[in-house]
Amino acid sequence: MHSGVTVAEVDAAEMRGVFLAREAIEGLVAGLAAERVTDAQLAGLESVQQQMRGRLGTGSLQRLPELNSEFHRILAEAAGYRVLAALTDQLLLTVRRHRISAPVGPEGWAQVIAEHDGIVAALRRRDPVAAAQAAKAHISAQADHEVADKD
Repeated sequence: MHSGVTVAEVDAAEMRGVFLAREAIEGLVAGLAAERVTDAQLAGLESVQQQMRGRLGTGSLQRLPELNSEFHRILAEAAGYRVLAALTDQLLLTVRRHRISAPVGPEGWAQVIAEHDGIVAALRRRDPVAAAQAAKAHISAQADHEVADKD
């Protein structure tokens, strides 16, 4: 008898929609966060980045999806609206479900970390335009990487 968790695959067209929604929401979230982020939240984002770099450096990729979600949760929290945090969580859950059947490799995670660095730098400068642009570019790049060749 077969038992365990069954994960429904998310098709490429649906994932494109998920990434389009993420791009719009993440841009909004990052722009708002640049105006409201606390020093503690910035420290949290930087801590997640450091943990991601450490995991990538040792080749231990298993926790990277969870750390990536944590980065985006902190960012959404910094925006200051529960509805944006809830939407972010919902979209991240779909992305993580997709990545079970289409995992991100080391090069992809290195790109994610570098893109996160751009978001954090804009947040540190309290620059909402740059933060929104960096977040949108991050999600767009991830969409191109993850669903472009699967459409």
